[in-house]
Amino acid sequence: MTAMKVQDDVDSAPRSPEDETASTSERAAHSDPVRAIVARSMQKAEGRIHWTDLIVGLILLAALGLVVHDWYAMSNASPEVSSGTAAPTLMSQSQLSSLQASAGHSLYWAGAQDLSDYEVTITGRDVAVRYLPTGSAAGAATNYLTVTTRPVMDAYASLTAQKHLGSRAQSLPGGALLVAPPDKPFAVVFGFPGHDLLMEVYDPVPGEAWRLVTSGQIQTVPTQ
Repeated sequence: MTAMKVQDDVDSAPRSPEDETASTSERAAHSDPVRAIVARSMQKAEGRIHWTDLIVGLILLAALGLVVHDWYAMSNASPEVSSGTAAPTLMSQSQLSSLQASAGHSLYWAGAQDLSDYEVTITGRDVAVRYLPTGSAAGAATNYLTVTTRPVMDAYASLTAQKHLGSRAQSLPGGALLVAPPDKPFAVVFGFPGHDLLMEVYDPVPGEAWRLVTSGQIQTVPTQ
């Protein structure tokens, strides 16, 4: 009698969905072997789907984390030359010095000049300093004296190659090489060996850019 009651208690105990599924599969196995095979295949497929969903979810979370990280880095970045393109902006000599410090390399200009404002245009890592008449608005269309500092790998080697191709060239104090590109009649470029910087000087007056460089007037911006 006790054994029968225990059996009844076992049969009447709550059963989990997994137990019900297993029981259904067992009954299907006895009544229809084909249905049993199909049921087992579906269970395996569900297991694979669950794992696939988990993997996809992890990938999406990782991608979201990268986006958040990049956004945070960009939103907290200090203004620097390497940050991209900036519209022409008028700057003081002190501001030019600060810009040079953030650039991490020398910036060149034609020195302080009376009756001139310094307009700075940043394109990628190139920094152009243009000399505008005092009172001019930044972005003026007229051509004026402009000194551009451009980071270029093996800049000196490229200058040497232009010299060998027949471009007008001249050695400068400190080992720099000055070249007049034939495709830029109002500009000259120069650089130093061992430095990945190429400086371009433009002036709308013919021959003036060459004179400014050879006279030593093109120098690095003074530090503060």
